[in-house]
Amino acid sequence: MTLDLTAMRPVKSVSAANYDGLVADLSRLLEDARRVSARAVNTVMTAIYWEFGRRIVEFEQGGEKRAGYGE
Repeated sequence: MTLDLTAMRPVKSVSAANYDGLVADLSRLLEDARRVSARAVNTVMTAIYWEFGRRIVEFEQGGEKRAGYGE
């Protein structure tokens, strides 16, 4: 997942005289970046937890179709 900064263009043109607009625009940009990074972290954490589970199951089954306690 990559951060596409071109999709985060300013809502309107910000002039040097429009300081409040600049601050608002920067705040939106930061919030967008935070959302993207949170989604990326969530994706990685979901994948790693799934892999933990898979490895635990393989360990418990010891190469068998079912674990010994599941029979």
